[in-house]
Amino acid sequence: MSIDIEEQKKIERKLRKKEWSRLRYLEKRDAILKYGREWRNNHKDQVLSTNKKYREENKENIVSKNKKHYKENREQITAYIKERQLSLEQTETEQERIERKNWVRQRTKIHREKNREQILQQSRISRQKRRENIVETDPKYIEQKQNESLYMAQWYIKNKEECLKQSREYREKNKEYISVQNKQYQKNNPKLGRLTRAERRARKKKAIPRWVDKKVIKYIYQMAIFFENTYKQKYHVDHIVPLVSNNVCGLHCEDNLQILTVAENLSKGNRSWPDMWEY
Repeated sequence: MSIDIEEQKKIERKLRKKEWSRLRYLEKRDAILKYGREWRNNHKDQVLSTNKKYREENKENIVSKNKKHYKENREQITAYIKERQLSLEQTETEQERIERKNWVRQRTKIHREKNREQILQQSRISRQKRRENIVETDPKYIEQKQNESLYMAQWYIKNKEECLKQSREYREKNKEYISVQNKQYQKNNPKLGRLTRAERRARKKKAIPRWVDKKVIKYIYQMAIFFENTYKQKYHVDHIVPLVSNNVCGLHCEDNLQILTVAENLSKGNRSWPDMWEY
C-alpha cells in the first residue's frame, strides 16, 4: 500500500513540475525564442551538422513519418500550397519571381547532381510499377496521357528557345558522359544501330513523312535481326523505292521497307524496283 502512495506522489510531483515548466515558458516565451534564434545564428555549422547526422541515422523513420503525415493531411497540404502560390503571384514582383525560380532551379540541379544514380534507379522502379499496375487500354489513363502530352507540347512551343539553349549547354558540359553512354548503348544493341543510321540518312534527305509509324519500322528492323539469328546469314532492311534515284525518290516509311538478304539487296541497287515503269 505504501508503495502505491509513493508512486502516486512521484506522479503528482512530475505533473506539478511539468505544469510549472509550461507556465514559465508561457511567461518568458518571447525571450526564450529570441535566445534560440540567436544561438542558432551563432552556431549554424553545428546545427547543420547535427541535423544532417540525425537525418542520416533516421532516414527511413523520417521518410515513413513524412509519407504518413502527407497521406493523413493531403487535402490541407494541397490547399496550403495553392494558397501560397496564389499569394506569391499577387504580392511578389517580377524580379522576385525570377530570383525565386532561379533559386529553386539551382537547388534542384545540385540535388540531381548529388543523387544522380539514386534518382535514375527510382525512375526505373517507378516506370516498372506503372507498367505492372496501369492498364494502357483504360480510357481514363489514355485521356490523362493525352492531356499530359498536349500540355508538354504547348509548354515546349512557348519555351522552345530556352529548351534548346539548355540542351546545347548540357551537351557541351557532358560531352564525355554522353559519348560513353552512346557507346555503351551501341555495344549492348549493335544491330539496332541500323535503325538509327537509316533514320539519320533519311532525315538528311528529308524522306521521313509526318504520318510514319515508327513502331512498325522498329518492328521491321527487329525482324531482320531475328532472321539473322535464325538463319545464320545477314539481312538488310531495304527501301523498295530507293531514297535516292535518278528517276524517283522514295520515303522512309513502313510501306516502303522490305527485308532482303545481302546478295539480293546488293544486286538490286537503286536502279530498279517492283512495278517500275519503263522509258
